Amino acid sequence: NYDLNAKIQFRNFNKRDGLGSDYIYHIIIDRKNRVWFATDGNGITLYDGGKFFNYGVDQGLKSKIIYSITEDRSGVMWLSSSGEGIFRFDKNSFRNVTADQGLSDVNITALVTDKWGNVIVVSKKGIDVLNPDKMQILSYGNEMGINNLDPDINVVDTDRKGNVWIGY
Repeated sequence: NYDLNAKIQFRNFNKRDGLGSDYIYHIIIDRKNRVWFATDGNGITLYDGGKFFNYGVDQGLKSKIIYSITEDRSGVMWLSSSGEGIFRFDKNSFRNVTADQGLSDVNITALVTDKWGNVIVVSKKGIDVLNPDKMQILSYGNEMGINNLDPDINVVDTDRKGNVWIGY
């Protein structure tokens, strides 16, 4: 339900204001009401309490290009990258998860958290379901009839019932 007469305010930010890049792939608001920006060229930017914090290669993030961000049920942020897999960001440190830990592909196009708290990882090679508590990954690809995927960046969402929808 939306009130068309409600006063709406917009505020624009750019790189001069402290945003890591002027090109943004994804924005989410976490459970602490902080705003996270996935940028092209400067990792991630956090907007918290009127101040920007940028996290990139200098802070341990291996990729300058971040496509997607999701928050798991424990409040841990997960980031997808171009060519470096995914990253777990918790308490100002990054943990990289790649094919060595079981991902189907390191070129990730989208992330979303399902109703059970799993992180759903989407790539051209399939769909990985990561249990963040156990750091276990189940992969669904050709053997499950999931093939010839060409998922666009961030074409993923959950509906009110908790179903995950992936566009490709």
